Amino acid sequence: AQETASQILNQTGMKGGLVVHLGCGDGAITAALRANAGYLVHGLDTDPENVARARQHAQTLGVYGKVAIDRLDGRSLPYADNLVNLLVAEELGKVSMDECLRVLAPQGEAFIQTAGKWKKWSSRGRKISMSGRITFTTLAAIRWPATAWSARRAICNG
Repeated sequence: AQETASQILNQTGMKGGLVVHLGCGDGAITAALRANAGYLVHGLDTDPENVARARQHAQTLGVYGKVAIDRLDGRSLPYADNLVNLLVAEELGKVSMDECLRVLAPQGEAFIQTAGKWKKWSSRGRKISMSGRITFTTLAAIRWPATAWSARRAICNG
């Protein structure tokens, strides 16, 4: 799980922010996606048994709170528009791609496995090649810095 999470984070280039793991299963990859204190990770699953196992796993590692696990209704993601820096999904289930793109922050990315291959999508809905080259626009290469949370807080709090 640690190796998979490291590969995902390396390939997306994310250095922090809100990471959502859709279909978190037992929580092993979910917990591993919190590479350091700059990450806040939220695992979602439609299966209550998976939610319980993933919570237990995070508690065992001592990261529960920084890694939260919740049940998903299967269709709508529980986030405001433009909030999520990285969305990871091994399969989308009943969640549409439009719903995934709705929650991505500006320059956020979705890393989604389809037919056994991982594909990266920018918040603009453009697929990015795995080499990191932008397929349709160079704007998708700009990322929120790890300090984006403090900047957002300052903007929102006046």
